[in-house]
Amino acid sequence: MKKKGFKTNNEIIIQKTCDYDEIYRALLDISSAYTPPLITSIKNLSEYALKLVDNAEVFIAKDESILGFIAVYSNDMSNKTGYITQVGVKSIAQSTGIGKRLMNEAYSICKEKGMQKIKLEVRKSNIKAIKFYQKEGFKDCGDATEHSIYMEKTLWKWRGLLMKQIQVTRSSMPEFEEYIEEI
Repeated sequence: MKKKGFKTNNEIIIQKTCDYDEIYRALLDISSAYTPPLITSIKNLSEYALKLVDNAEVFIAKDESILGFIAVYSNDMSNKTGYITQVGVKSIAQSTGIGKRLMNEAYSICKEKGMQKIKLEVRKSNIKAIKFYQKEGFKDCGDATEHSIYMEKTLWKWRGLLMKQIQVTRSSMPEFEEYIEEI
């Protein structure tokens, strides 16, 4: 999808990275997509980039330049919840599908790591982002701070997965039907 006024001669690629310089550069490039800009809201962008290198999965959308960025933590095994810590798309590239593609990368990595839900925090005043997250299936799950809310999306449920397995087993093993009826 192309946005009026947004021109690129190259295909937009989404690339996973763990390179500090690339992550730091992406944070700087995407900073103005946030209100307030990241360079003013994060005290030490360099330390934050190192934290992302060490703990997060980071994906960058780019053509000739960086257009979008997402960082997700997928290591909360006790709650099986991934956490999107940053997602941003340059204003010139918004409404082109880049945000959705970045979110899909986050969903995929969280599912691969066994997460059942994915969560994020968004400013209450960021109505455009809240509407985007709602379209993506996120639900408001309460205040995070006075100025922000948590939103959460269910990625998969055990019950649904189990029912799919039962359907597959029923179709491939007729004797399984007798076993189910006994239970």
